[in-house]
Amino acid sequence: MTRKAVLGGRSAELSKPNQRFPKKVFVRRVVCAVLAVAALTSTLNAVAATAAAKPANPAGVVPAHQPATDQFARIPLSFEPNQGQSRSDVQFLSRGSGYSLYLNPGGAVLTLKKRPAGESGSNPNGLSEPAETLHMDLLGANIHAPATGLDPQPGISNYFIGNNPTQWRTGIPTFGKISYAGIYPGVDLVFYGNQRQLEYDFVVKPGADPAAIAWFFRGARPRLGENGGLELVTPGGPLTFLAPVAYQIIDGSRQPVSARYSIAGQTVGFALGAYDPTKALIIDPVLSYFSYLGGTGNDYIGNSVNLGVGSPSPEPTQSIGLDSQRNLYVAGTTSSVDFPTASPVAAKKTKNPGQYWAFVSKFSPDGSKLLYSTYIGGSTGGNDGAWALAVDSTGNAYVTGEAETNDFPVTPGAFQTVCAPMWDNLTNAEAPGCNSGTQNAFVLKLNPTGSSLIYSSFLGGQGSSWGTGIAVDSAGQAYVTGVSGANGCGGPAYLYGAQYGCFPTTANALISDIGGGNPLDMAFMSVFNATGSALVYSTLFGDSQGAVSVKGAGCSVDCGAGTYGTAIALDPSGNVYIGGRTVAANMVTTKGAFNTLGSGPIPSSPQILNASSGYGYVAKFAPVTSSGTSLVYSTYFGGGAVDGGDVGGLAADAAGNAYIAGETHAHDFPASAGAYQTICDPGQAATFCNQTGYLAKLNPSGAALDWATFFGSDAAVLHFLGPVVLDSAGDVYVLGQGTGQLPLGGGTLSTLNGNDTVYAAKFDPTGSKVLFGATFGGPGNGAERPGGLAVDSTGNIYVGGALGAGGSFATPGAFQQAYAGGGTDAFVAKAASLQSSTTSLTLSAASVSLGQQVTLTAKVAGPQGSTAVPTGTVTFLSGSTTLGTGTLDKTGTATYSTTSLVPSTYTLTADYGGDTNYSASKSSAQTLVVNPVATTTTLTASAITATSGTSITFTATVSPASGSGVPTGTVQFSDGTTTLGSGTLDASGKAIYVASSLAVGSHSITAGYSGDTDDSASTSAALTITVTAAQPADFSLALSSTSGSISAGSPATLTVTLTPLNGFSAATSLACSGLPAHSTCAFSPSSLTPNGTAAATSTLTISSNVAGVAIAGGGTILSFFLLPILVGRNRRRRSLALLAPMVLLAALAVALSACSGSSGGGTSNNNTPKGTYTVTVTATSGSLSHSANYSYTVQ
Repeated sequence: MTRKAVLGGRSAELSKPNQRFPKKVFVRRVVCAVLAVAALTSTLNAVAATAAAKPANPAGVVPAHQPATDQFARIPLSFEPNQGQSRSDVQFLSRGSGYSLYLNPGGAVLTLKKRPAGESGSNPNGLSEPAETLHMDLLGANIHAPATGLDPQPGISNYFIGNNPTQWRTGIPTFGKISYAGIYPGVDLVFYGNQRQLEYDFVVKPGADPAAIAWFFRGARPRLGENGGLELVTPGGPLTFLAPVAYQIIDGSRQPVSARYSIAGQTVGFALGAYDPTKALIIDPVLSYFSYLGGTGNDYIGNSVNLGVGSPSPEPTQSIGLDSQRNLYVAGTTSSVDFPTASPVAAKKTKNPGQYWAFVSKFSPDGSKLLYSTYIGGSTGGNDGAWALAVDSTGNAYVTGEAETNDFPVTPGAFQTVCAPMWDNLTNAEAPGCNSGTQNAFVLKLNPTGSSLIYSSFLGGQGSSWGTGIAVDSAGQAYVTGVSGANGCGGPAYLYGAQYGCFPTTANALISDIGGGNPLDMAFMSVFNATGSALVYSTLFGDSQGAVSVKGAGCSVDCGAGTYGTAIALDPSGNVYIGGRTVAANMVTTKGAFNTLGSGPIPSSPQILNASSGYGYVAKFAPVTSSGTSLVYSTYFGGGAVDGGDVGGLAADAAGNAYIAGETHAHDFPASAGAYQTICDPGQAATFCNQTGYLAKLNPSGAALDWATFFGSDAAVLHFLGPVVLDSAGDVYVLGQGTGQLPLGGGTLSTLNGNDTVYAAKFDPTGSKVLFGATFGGPGNGAERPGGLAVDSTGNIYVGGALGAGGSFATPGAFQQAYAGGGTDAFVAKAASLQSSTTSLTLSAASVSLGQQVTLTAKVAGPQGSTAVPTGTVTFLSGSTTLGTGTLDKTGTATYSTTSLVPSTYTLTADYGGDTNYSASKSSAQTLVVNPVATTTTLTASAITATSGTSITFTATVSPASGSGVPTGTVQFSDGTTTLGSGTLDASGKAIYVASSLAVGSHSITAGYSGDTDDSASTSAALTITVTAAQPADFSLALSSTSGSISAGSPATLTVTLTPLNGFSAATSLACSGLPAHSTCAFSPSSLTPNGTAAATSTLTISSNVAGVAIAGGGTILSFFLLPILVGRNRRRRSLALLAPMVLLAALAVALSACSGSSGGGTSNNNTPKGTYTVTVTATSGSLSHSANYSYTVQ
């Protein structure tokens, strides 16, 4: 019976003080803790005696040696809602053979039925014993807590009771889990089960008190059992709960949380140590079954015993396998004459006491039945042992090992039917050569029922050989590796000198055979066809000393040292990987491999001591065809010290990476940075450390390590690290043997007994974390030996091995409950670990602007074939900073949205904390870029054309996206690629730059905004500015009118306008020319001085004279004026007085005429003549002179 206590998690937000602890305020995000009490598996112990056989035991007294029945160990994974098939106070129920379970908010009622009268072990009085009822009441629980069925199951239940159809109940659904929300304040209760366990979790939310949880048992007396367990003493025997076990995954590391039962009378609670309420607490791997397999002799799975003289030191081999139904197959060695058999392929043959047979056994998926088990061996006195096993998709088992018996069972038509063939000179015929000191490998194929050998063949020469590893491809071809010591074959002592008795190789082998009489051990890789009748390919591998031919390799010095094959693997493409140990300084290697001698830690001239020292190696062959194969790579593997390491296990993934496990004494083993363990042991010498395990990943070309880690230390001696297995998530499982403190996950250690203990570990795909570790067996059982490891699609691990006497580890219902005697028994075990999970992260956008929402979506999934939906919380991280959390929905999806990220580049991950079904996992990183707000920059200019030296003002306006504030910062003004200058944005988002030195020509001006914390940079469109060369200062002259007419004696008035050009500002005089006779011109002002930009004006007035008469010469004109007077003298004698003024006027005229300078006689005219004239107005300033014409007519 098993029992586990678990802590797990949810998420919540605390925004007010914790009411239970008023002196301390919690305002933070926390993840709830789950206290799960799991694995209730029990039964009533039966009374084994009958009255006829022996005196009856008193009722309720059970002899200590009697095994318990397994009535309660088969609880199905389903619960039914009560739809009238039970009492009204029952909400859900579960029924099984020998029990009934009823659930309600107040607790659970378990009814265990006794055996009927007359059944073996029943009450001797012949009457049926009444059922026992155990009440498990939850004290102080909320009886109104709602019950919800979770994880719907595919089956339904029907009840056809009685002959009244109205009482029949059909189509009742079934569920895998039942949840009671709020069973206590802040506490939920979840029941679930499996084939052997009733489990229930208390989900303790932040601020809630797990001390409130209390079971009250009626019908049983609780007491503290061994190792912290809980025993419920009932009249029919005790129900046993293992001690609570809990741990947390924190940053990928597993941290323990102490948990124990607290008992007060009939009440049982839980006392927990300190734990981090922000992290989930995960269930420890649950042991599904553990069964012994053996008799009264010694029994081993795998090469757990060194059978033959000269056999290589036994590394762990892969000697177990699974078929598609999860039946478990194991192969090993036994000296027990009473080894358990079932449907044997042949009857056991007689051997000398203490000698060994091979065996193959097949277990049912739950470990309760031996589906077949058979001895395989001869009777001629030697030892036979199975060392490795593989299983194909149809359940055929392929086995290899060693045979010392000449009559070992082989099949007609098999490739080799004679053990260690040699030539008998006396009979001139082939003869078998196996004996107690000479072995041959064997290869056999057993049908799925174990009832028939499909084929069985020896594999070897006249010397010893051992098969240590086997794999099978989809075509049914078996790939075998091991060791051949067929030394000296074909020497002169043999008849006719024939090359006879060598290890069988094919014509296209890498190393074809061994010759020269040297005692040389070599590894081999041989491929059998599907019928076992022929070798498709076979080669030796190792040092080339004495070889007849080595393809692509040679030997110069220090040849002849041994090489041993211990592991073989295939990848999905058909590439073949072999590995082991070598003490050969000239092993065949390939150019560019990870470590040829001198290219890595291993020196070019290594110290070779003996076969117990040496270095590991790994070789990869291309897929084998009918024409053979080729060597992809071959490399040494280990550190540079003596006994630098060996290879005990190999696996390969679809990409062609090789996963390698082994052991080393080398302190300089090439562990990688960031690996789980990067140094061997700080307390050891620089070049040597205690025997320590390692695990590594070699890339497909064999040129470099992806990662490598030590595994063990002085305090945890891990050795014989062997089989390696991968799961679909890329997690790496390894099996080994160790002592001291071994990791259970992260930095958590488990102290083992002083003897060697079988140990399995699960690493993450990067080799940086131990996700969990598990031990098999325990104190007091003597040394243990690993024999094989397998993992199914849901993450359950299967282990085979051997252990000594002492202790009892078998689970109820397992095939063999007790150690059978002798020195060792084989064992098989299945551990139901948490299934691996995979978390993926997607972003709603890879790039957003400040203030825009981005949504992070995490999807958590189990491995292929898993059915339960992951639950719990996902933490969304930027680097190591928590952004927020999300709760997984019914599809396993959690989201987190935010608008508050400032502009930057973020590396985001999603970290799933795990639940009771799935382990924690972390997504790969996604990159998010949060950009500043987009902006637009526009550019304007005070002028787009200008002359050289003229200043131009440029204005840049930066506008943000709608709804944003005003950008700040600077704007750079550029002419093409040349920076002109910069301006600072003002409160309106404008920046100004004045350019006054633009060269003559065309300019492409842009304004570039550099951005600020919140606003992105932007650049304006180009603005074209044209600058022309500067002209000399000048002016233009214009008149307000260019033509007109005037009357004689009337002036003409015009406006003279002087317009400066190119900044003209000098004084300018005005003048006119071309005036007609008796005309004048005048300017007001007479000169102009413009300001360089504005026009200046002056008023021009042109004057002409009025028409009149002048007297000239001899008084002619005077006579003309006086004539009327003289004529009228006779008529107006009376008016003589009037003549006097006229005479005076005449005289004046004569005088004026004389002043005119005219010297001639006659008359002169001073009036402006009538006609059309053109006057030229001229403005003059220094050398500059411009004119304008005015045409006018004098009337």
